[in-house]
Amino acid sequence: MGVGRKSLCLVLSGGGARGLAHIGFLKVLHRERIDFQFICGTSFGGFVGAALATGITPFELETEAIRIFQTREFIKLLDPNPLRRGLLEGNRVKNYIEKLLGGDHRFENLLFPLKLVAVDLVSGQEMVLDSGSLLPAVFATIAIPGIFNPVEFSQQILVDGGVLNNLPVDHAREMGADVVIAVNVHQEVDQENPWNFSRASKRLIPDALISMYRAETIQSNELTQAKLRNYPPDLLIQPEIPDKVDALFGFRFAAETIRAGEEAAINSLDKIYSILRDG
Repeated sequence: MGVGRKSLCLVLSGGGARGLAHIGFLKVLHRERIDFQFICGTSFGGFVGAALATGITPFELETEAIRIFQTREFIKLLDPNPLRRGLLEGNRVKNYIEKLLGGDHRFENLLFPLKLVAVDLVSGQEMVLDSGSLLPAVFATIAIPGIFNPVEFSQQILVDGGVLNNLPVDHAREMGADVVIAVNVHQEVDQENPWNFSRASKRLIPDALISMYRAETIQSNELTQAKLRNYPPDLLIQPEIPDKVDALFGFRFAAETIRAGEEAAINSLDKIYSILRDG
């Protein structure tokens, strides 16, 4: 049995391509046999949590990420449809995720309790998805406004939870965890991190949409800081991801981004062991 007598909830943030760092972080926990009992995630962090909850290992996720995000394979996932509610229809991505996760999973049958965060455009409310069919919840939490079509589900129109709660530390304690470790991969927005989207993003996405996404990034960061003040985790880890890895089209740097998450975990091991031992 590994370290983990205290129950541990991992909170995994959204961040688009930067969310690949979660895979590296989880690789280290797996190698060190550091057990966790819960995951609460938004957007890409939610997708990674869902993959682990269905039995996919971090090492398998790494292999698949490096394979699929090679340019030719990644392009095959894109189905542009600018005349509707998102730049991409998203059906190819959904089909890929369904094939990757496999089966008709339900939250009640996962390997551990999982909470995914989305936002309902009808009510304007944050939605915590933790029961019923898994796939619609995964599709909802990754539905970046303006990029993917919203997900219509049970009279709701759901989009990426990062709109209101990109690092859902507030829901972690609700799951019954003794210890909360949050991993935030979202890009910082300040004078030291100026607006500098990659050439790929500028070439493939209209300027107006990039501006909207930048505005959402600023909003998300402000809301995240408020959450951290009100619901501080026992440990906050922020991998040093290269600035060139932007959220929208940084996927081609998969190996480098995963390595950043791995290094962040290695550098935090003493603190992780300490809080699991002492609380």
